[in-house]
Amino acid sequence: MTRTTTTTTTTTTMATTTNGARARKMRRPVMRGRFAAMTFVGVAATVAGASRGVAQPSEAAGPDGEDYTQTQTRPALQERPRALPSEGPVSSWQSLPLAVALETRTTWPPGADQRLVGERSTVSAGVSLQGDIVRTDKGLVLRLDLGWVTRTTSSIEADSGLSETLATNQLFLGASLRYQLWRWLAPFARVSGGPGWDAVTVVDLHDREAFMQGAAGGGLFLRTPGISLTRNGAGPYFGLLGQVEAGYALATSSDFAMHASSTSAANNPIPTPAVPLGHVGRSSPYLRVSLGLGF
Repeated sequence: MTRTTTTTTTTTTMATTTNGARARKMRRPVMRGRFAAMTFVGVAATVAGASRGVAQPSEAAGPDGEDYTQTQTRPALQERPRALPSEGPVSSWQSLPLAVALETRTTWPPGADQRLVGERSTVSAGVSLQGDIVRTDKGLVLRLDLGWVTRTTSSIEADSGLSETLATNQLFLGASLRYQLWRWLAPFARVSGGPGWDAVTVVDLHDREAFMQGAAGGGLFLRTPGISLTRNGAGPYFGLLGQVEAGYALATSSDFAMHASSTSAANNPIPTPAVPLGHVGRSSPYLRVSLGLGF
């Protein structure tokens, strides 16, 4: 029994030893793999720490490897200089719808009527108010004008030495349609009409006759750029406007008959009959020139 127990114990001990040796042989590859993995992780951590500790070259690095993003500050953005407001006159081609103008009108009366007028041509002068009423996108502008012109002519008869004076006044309303060819030039067509009256005086005799007149013509409209005297052009603009027009005027004629003045009639109780002076026509070609201030 003792030998058997001893043999069994010895066998068990040898089996245990053999199993332990086999287990150790099996653990060695596993330990080696774990050691290799731990070594790789350690090397990777060392490399990562080194990379964090040493500055890598970048686009912001200088030639010596220094990172200028850490040592230099970016310059502040400079504001663009603002344009100073203009203190002088400001010009613009914007429309000048209203105008106050000086008017001149030259006519050439028929030869039979030059005796009363005393001149081959007569020049009337006056003023007018003008304004654009309708303006289209196609460059067409409808303009109205209201004005008054007057003239006075005197002559002396060579045979009798008597002086004759003719004063003419005329009111007119005109409408013109122009096409804005350029900013400063526009051709136009115009019609106008209105009442008028003539006053003739020969020594102490006088007569007054009313008439109606209508005219049609065409010409050119010119202008300068508008100028504002306020800063930045905030105020109104002023510019010069001009018109040159030629056409023909049709007017009613008159038969003048000279009458004694009231003062002469009171001093002379003898009635004095009217003295016919003749027939006077007023239809004639004309030339109109207008120069005004637009605003």
